[in-house]
Amino acid sequence: MFRLSGESAGSRTLRTQLASSEYHLGLYTVRRMMKELELESCQPSSHTYKTVEQAHVEISNILKRQFDVSAPNLFWCGDITYVWTGSAWSYLALVIDLYGRNVIGWAMSDSPDTNLTKNGL
Repeated sequence: MFRLSGESAGSRTLRTQLASSEYHLGLYTVRRMMKELELESCQPSSHTYKTVEQAHVEISNILKRQFDVSAPNLFWCGDITYVWTGSAWSYLALVIDLYGRNVIGWAMSDSPDTNLTKNGL
Protein backbone atom coordinates (compact mmCIF):
# COMPACT_ATOMS: atom_id res chain seq x y z
CA MET A 1 0.00 0.00 0.00
CA PHE A 2 2.93 2.31 0.68
CA ARG A 3 4.31 1.75 -2.83
CA LEU A 4 0.84 2.17 -4.38
CA SER A 5 0.55 5.58 -2.72
CA GLY A 6 3.64 6.75 -4.56
CA GLU A 7 5.53 6.52 -1.26
CA SER A 8 3.52 9.42 0.12
CA ALA A 9 1.27 7.62 2.62
CA GLY A 10 2.20 8.07 6.25
CA SER A 11 1.41 5.80 9.17
CA ARG A 12 -2.08 7.23 9.77
CA THR A 13 -3.07 6.80 6.12
CA LEU A 14 -1.62 3.30 5.96
CA ARG A 15 -3.41 2.29 9.17
CA THR A 16 -6.73 3.46 7.70
CA GLN A 17 -6.08 1.67 4.41
CA LEU A 18 -5.08 -1.53 6.20
CA ALA A 19 -8.22 -1.40 8.37
CA SER A 20 -10.39 -1.16 5.25
CA SER A 21 -8.72 -4.31 3.88
CA GLU A 22 -9.30 -6.33 7.09
CA TYR A 23 -5.86 -5.79 8.67
CA HIS A 24 -6.45 -4.02 11.97
CA LEU A 25 -3.16 -2.70 13.29
CA GLY A 26 -2.53 0.08 15.75
CA LEU A 27 -0.96 3.35 14.72
CA TYR A 28 2.23 2.71 16.71
CA THR A 29 2.57 -0.77 15.18
CA VAL A 30 2.35 0.70 11.68
CA ARG A 31 4.91 3.39 12.61
CA ARG A 32 7.29 0.77 14.03
CA MET A 33 6.93 -1.44 10.95
CA MET A 34 7.56 1.52 8.64
CA LYS A 35 10.70 2.37 10.63
CA GLU A 36 11.94 -1.23 10.51
CA LEU A 37 11.36 -1.40 6.75
CA GLU A 38 12.91 2.08 6.32
CA LEU A 39 9.76 3.44 4.69
CA GLU A 40 9.64 7.20 4.89
CA SER A 41 6.68 9.24 3.69
CA CYS A 42 7.60 11.73 0.95
CA GLN A 43 5.18 14.64 0.82
CA PRO A 44 5.36 16.99 -2.17
CA SER A 45 6.94 20.31 -1.32
CA SER A 46 4.79 23.40 -1.21
CA HIS A 47 4.65 25.61 -4.27
CA THR A 48 6.88 28.66 -4.23
CA TYR A 49 6.19 31.60 -6.49
CA LYS A 50 8.99 33.11 -8.50
CA THR A 51 10.01 36.61 -7.56
CA VAL A 52 11.49 39.02 -10.04
CA GLU A 53 14.22 41.50 -9.29
CA GLN A 54 13.23 44.01 -11.92
CA ALA A 55 9.90 45.10 -13.41
CA HIS A 56 9.05 44.25 -16.99
CA VAL A 57 10.62 46.87 -19.23
CA GLU A 58 7.73 47.15 -21.69
CA ILE A 59 4.87 47.37 -19.19
CA SER A 60 5.04 50.20 -16.69
CA ASN A 61 3.52 49.83 -13.23
CA ILE A 62 1.04 52.71 -13.23
CA LEU A 63 -0.80 51.79 -10.04
CA LYS A 64 2.27 50.87 -7.95
CA ARG A 65 -0.04 48.57 -5.92
CA GLN A 66 -2.25 51.49 -4.86
CA PHE A 67 -5.63 49.91 -5.56
CA ASP A 68 -7.81 52.51 -3.83
CA VAL A 69 -9.44 54.32 -6.73
CA SER A 70 -11.55 57.47 -6.29
CA ALA A 71 -14.04 57.03 -9.17
CA PRO A 72 -15.49 54.30 -11.39
CA ASN A 73 -13.86 53.32 -14.69
CA LEU A 74 -10.49 54.90 -13.93
CA PHE A 75 -8.65 51.59 -13.71
CA TRP A 76 -9.60 48.13 -14.86
CA CYS A 77 -7.64 45.01 -14.01
CA GLY A 78 -7.83 41.60 -15.55
CA ASP A 79 -6.55 38.09 -15.18
CA ILE A 80 -6.79 34.71 -16.85
CA THR A 81 -7.17 31.43 -14.97
CA TYR A 82 -8.11 27.89 -15.85
CA VAL A 83 -11.12 25.95 -14.56
CA TRP A 84 -11.88 22.22 -14.72
CA THR A 85 -15.31 21.93 -16.32
CA GLY A 86 -15.83 18.22 -15.70
CA SER A 87 -14.37 16.93 -18.94
CA ALA A 88 -11.67 19.42 -19.94
CA TRP A 89 -9.84 22.54 -18.83
CA SER A 90 -11.37 25.86 -19.85
CA TYR A 91 -9.79 29.27 -19.56
CA LEU A 92 -11.59 32.18 -17.91
CA ALA A 93 -10.67 35.82 -18.51
CA LEU A 94 -12.05 38.39 -16.06
CA VAL A 95 -11.98 42.18 -16.12
CA ILE A 96 -12.89 44.12 -12.96
CA ASP A 97 -13.32 47.80 -12.21
CA LEU A 98 -11.08 48.61 -9.27
CA TYR A 99 -13.48 51.20 -7.85
CA GLY A 100 -16.38 48.88 -7.11
CA ARG A 101 -14.40 45.62 -7.33
CA ASN A 102 -17.10 44.19 -9.59
CA VAL A 103 -16.74 42.13 -12.75
CA ILE A 104 -17.42 44.22 -15.83
CA GLY A 105 -16.47 41.64 -18.44
CA TRP A 106 -15.57 37.99 -18.77
CA ALA A 107 -15.11 35.28 -21.37
CA MET A 108 -14.37 31.55 -21.48
CA SER A 109 -12.43 29.62 -24.10
CA ASP A 110 -10.63 26.34 -24.75
CA SER A 111 -7.32 28.17 -25.16
CA PRO A 112 -5.71 31.19 -23.45
CA ASP A 113 -5.21 33.30 -26.55
CA THR A 114 -5.71 36.88 -27.69
CA ASN A 115 -9.34 36.28 -28.63
CA LEU A 116 -10.11 35.23 -25.07
CA THR A 117 -8.69 38.48 -23.74
CA LYS A 118 -10.48 40.59 -26.37
CA ASN A 119 -13.81 38.88 -25.64
CA GLY A 120 -13.36 39.52 -21.92
CA LEU A 121 -12.81 43.21 -22.62
